[in-house]
Amino acid sequence: ARTGTSDMADVGALVTSAQSLCASDAGLKELQTLLEANKDGLVEQTESCLAALESGALLPDQHALAWIHLLRAVAGPAPPRETPRHELDPAGETMMGMGSQGSDQPPAPSPAPSPAPTHTQPNNNSINRRRALHLTGDDAGGATGDRFANLASRLCASCPRTHAAKDPVKFARVCAELKDVAVAKARPAAAIAPLLRAVTIAAPTEDHLTAQHSHLFHACIAAKMPDAALNVLTKRVFEVEPKTTGVSVHDFLAYCLHGGEIYAALGRFGDACDVLEHAVRAPASAVSDVVVKCYKRLVLCALVAKGAVGSFPWRSAGVVQRNLKSACSEYTALADAYTSRNGEALVAKAAEYQSVWARDGVEGLVRAVVESVGGRHVARLTKTYLTLSLDDIAREAGLAGGAAEAERTILRMIGTDEIRASVSRADGMVSFHDASGDQFSTARFSAKLEACISEAQVMSERLRRADESIRSDRQFLAKQAEASHGSLGGSLRGMRVGGDDL
Repeated sequence: ARTGTSDMADVGALVTSAQSLCASDAGLKELQTLLEANKDGLVEQTESCLAALESGALLPDQHALAWIHLLRAVAGPAPPRETPRHELDPAGETMMGMGSQGSDQPPAPSPAPSPAPTHTQPNNNSINRRRALHLTGDDAGGATGDRFANLASRLCASCPRTHAAKDPVKFARVCAELKDVAVAKARPAAAIAPLLRAVTIAAPTEDHLTAQHSHLFHACIAAKMPDAALNVLTKRVFEVEPKTTGVSVHDFLAYCLHGGEIYAALGRFGDACDVLEHAVRAPASAVSDVVVKCYKRLVLCALVAKGAVGSFPWRSAGVVQRNLKSACSEYTALADAYTSRNGEALVAKAAEYQSVWARDGVEGLVRAVVESVGGRHVARLTKTYLTLSLDDIAREAGLAGGAAEAERTILRMIGTDEIRASVSRADGMVSFHDASGDQFSTARFSAKLEACISEAQVMSERLRRADESIRSDRQFLAKQAEASHGSLGGSLRGMRVGGDDL
């Protein structure tokens, strides 16, 4: 194998080296150095890389590190993205604004929607475009894409965690390409099982966020199988370590976006709000396009779950608060129409911006908003009346379908425990029952209460351990001492000690 001086890598020699070096941790370190030195040459020999993996000379469970490098060479560079507006700090503890420092400019208005293209146009300006397979690539839908997807799936099924940990960024890139190829070939469901396995490989513990999380969620949304990612999504994330997992700020924001979309698709709009708010709260110096997408969905989910949008999430960046609403003016107008309690005005506003909803891919969420307003009005009536006719309910709630729609709404709300009521079809009357006496005595509420108490205990223990870890951290103690010394020096400055000015 070459050492970085020649233009072309000897794939056969690298395969031989991988066969002998993968048996020990020291050998893996040497192989990582060797493969990294040959990365540019491998990119020029994608066919040789694919052939070497297909030959069986390297096994994905024994020589996974070599598989990762060879597949990364086939995948090419990541597709170009927007200029970063956020960045994870090196320690993975906080997020800090990047990009246009101090910019107060909102994102440029989105272009008018255009008909969906019949095929994906290649991006001729991206680096090494002819070698990449991602969504805009020429090869994604062809035989090369099939070969890559098959090999990447085998890697995800068998890769040891120790191998993936040697180069988490390249492993994340392979997983991203697997998802992009599957989506481009209209077979996103084929990527779900490999990505589920990839999440467990890339994460040192269940507490860690990985780049594979967002790729899995995206594949599930594209395959219209949101429940496939639910077990992963419902596990809370407590650790974000870029050096360990290869996760980037884009992966964090995509996790929030696609995680919120999954919850919304499953009708769990309150949970969707919680996930989407994380992106809006992220420290920033400019408004990211991904954050704009998250806020748009947050507005719609909040209307369905809570009946109002409310104020910005706590500790949102000032530049986000100043500019985000102007970037989502149509969504703000829809929220205003919703809170006006005028069903006809809401329907008219939803119809007025139909092209915007289609462009943003939120037509289903907007329909849920429109459908939820009737239930919101009905719930308000239960606080005023004990009995009411279906016709009166339809009129008071602004239900265009009359008594029939009122009955459907009442029955749906009874089924979901939103209200307690009974419907008499003989005379078309609805009796509302007081649920305040027994709403806390149900088995479901008891189970939820026990779960909340257990979660609070676990969280308390996590906070205790985190506090102890910080208090014993040498870097933290040094900074604390430095800050204390600086404060003391500032307070003494200007005083006279022994006749000398400080």
